[in-house]
Order: sequence, then structure tokens, then C-alpha cells
Amino acid sequence: EKGITGKGQVVLVSDSGLDTDNCYFWDSSPGELRNATTQMERRKVVNYYDYKDDTDILLGHGTHVAGTVAGKKSADGITEDEDGFGDGIAKDAKLAIFDL
Repeated sequence: EKGITGKGQVVLVSDSGLDTDNCYFWDSSPGELRNATTQMERRKVVNYYDYKDDTDILLGHGTHVAGTVAGKKSADGITEDEDGFGDGIAKDAKLAIFDL
């Protein structure tokens, strides 16, 4: 209600990884971002360091945590849904993921 949405911020989440195909993080940019480079033009995940295993599909804890922090739903990886159902606290922030 105060207009603080995380815009212009990058939040680091260190957890079990991230399911980048999840609609809250999906990006229409070509290729997966898994080499620890930073690409600020990405919609949501701008950096992914795959220290452990490069995924979170089986357990989902890292995906849940990242969604709570900064998830924002998009059906096509470009257009973000307006209703905000299930968006994270800092829905306009971008994410850096450290998969441990």
C-alpha cells in the first residue's frame, strides 16, 4: 500500500535452486541462465549460480522461497499478469539465485 514493490532491486536467494519454468520466474529470452553471468535485461532471474545441481524440480523449497520474496506471474515470459494473485512481497524485484 506504500508503493514499495522492489523495483530496481536484485535480491539474492540461496536455497535448493529454482524451477525457472515456473510461471512466476519464466522468461521468454532464449537459453537458460545457468553460468553465473549477470543479465539484467532478463524479466525475473538475472543471475543463477548452480553450485549444487542446477534444478529445484523435485523438492521445490528454493522455488517456494524465491516466489515468496519476488515471484511475479507471467503466462508468456513477457507480459506480467495484472491480478497479482500469488505474487511475492517484492514482486518487481529481480532475482539472483545461488543453488546450494
